[in-house]
Amino acid sequence: MSDALGVDRPNKIAYMTQVAALAAGRSYKETLLEALDLRPGQTALDVGCGPGTDLGGLAAGVGESGRVIGVDQDPAMLAEAANRMADRPWVELRDGDAHALPVADGSVDRAHIDRVLMHVADPAKVLAELRRVARPGCVIGLAEPDWDTLVVDSDDLETSRAFTRYTTEVAVRNATILSLIHISSGLA
Repeated sequence: MSDALGVDRPNKIAYMTQVAALAAGRSYKETLLEALDLRPGQTALDVGCGPGTDLGGLAAGVGESGRVIGVDQDPAMLAEAANRMADRPWVELRDGDAHALPVADGSVDRAHIDRVLMHVADPAKVLAELRRVARPGCVIGLAEPDWDTLVVDSDDLETSRAFTRYTTEVAVRNATILSLIHISSGLA
């Protein structure tokens, strides 16, 4: 395990599972799933599905008559997602890059992308891919943190500000993704 700032990095699967289980994680994830307005028989896509944290909710929403496609490029994440979804044969996992989704044009009724755009090389390209795979009337649900407003509660204001700068300038590739999404929303 490599370390950052002298601390071992957490296991990614364990970290993502813990964050999703916290009250704040459950709350925003439930809100995002509700906004997708999933219906039985639909095809739902989870871009950057990770260890399958959200696949169960998508699978429940589309039911056995529907289909869920989870895409991730990390073999360990896909393996964990496969273990978690083993009892749901309508969930299909695909190895792939968000910049070139392994999904047919116009084949998705609902798309879900949670905390992924902040990590990709070209968020606009990923949004264009989402548009490519979307059927007419598709609902796309996006959730991204606004790292630029990160506040660290410390008596040392300069350290707090330095940590926020480090996070937005070094640690997170697209820390101000909200402005990128706004700019990219006009894709033709």
